[in-house]
Amino acid sequence: MELLVILILSFFSLVMIIYFAITGIGGSMSSYEENYLKRTEAALNDLYMILPPDRIFMFKLIFSLVVGFVTYLYTKHFPKPVPYIATVVGALVGLFIPDIILHLMLQKRRKKFNQQMIEVMNTITNGLRSGFSFLQALQLAAERLPSPAGQEFRLTMREVQLGVNIEDALDNMDLRLDDEDLRIMIMATRLTMQTGGDLPHVYNQMTQTISERNRIEGKIRSLTAQGKMQATIVGLIPPAMFLIVKKVNPDIMKYMYTTLEGWIIIAIIIALDIIGYFLIRKIITIKF
Repeated sequence: MELLVILILSFFSLVMIIYFAITGIGGSMSSYEENYLKRTEAALNDLYMILPPDRIFMFKLIFSLVVGFVTYLYTKHFPKPVPYIATVVGALVGLFIPDIILHLMLQKRRKKFNQQMIEVMNTITNGLRSGFSFLQALQLAAERLPSPAGQEFRLTMREVQLGVNIEDALDNMDLRLDDEDLRIMIMATRLTMQTGGDLPHVYNQMTQTISERNRIEGKIRSLTAQGKMQATIVGLIPPAMFLIVKKVNPDIMKYMYTTLEGWIIIAIIIALDIIGYFLIRKIITIKF
């Protein structure tokens, strides 16, 4: 029991050291925490999550403590200094887990909105051709479209009802979503309304362009799928060979994880494996 308390206190001290080290690099502790809380609050608002940003900050410390502690328990029988290095790495990884989860959730939401852009413009176009004003067409999109598009347009209409200019409300939506198609739609809307053009016709042309681009992107993804699979296979070969040899002849492989030299070799293999994987992915990735 005393050992457990000592370990918990040690890991908590480690987390605090890491925290102060990071804040020291970025400036003072207060400025780091303030900037982090602002970024986190913006991400939570974009996700429509009712959660205090300081709660995420607390989760960072908790994840760091838990992951570091579990890593130590798993590696404490290995030769020194492997347990200590693994614990520090585990604590650092745990420190960023909440940020990674938030980032993935935000990217997933933005990707889903982008997939709804054609439906968004079709809905607004149908409303305009039915005799609605532009604001009424936006209200139609807010009522009929599923989330996240419907949710975003409902927020935009609420801002307009509170007195915000329609162009500013659309710009706020652009800031929240950071979507290239939405930005082009807003710019085209502004120019068309200023020059008195045919907005339904403009939206129809944009819809055709986006559809054609999506078709080309799908074709490129199918052509590069084989290369991405090769990168995955290359990345899985070293651990697969390790498990196979360990099963066939465990006496040879035991030196890899029971000696310091073996762990150094494992670290080098992992680093080279990761570098090779990302190099292959970078080569076959085509930017649109």
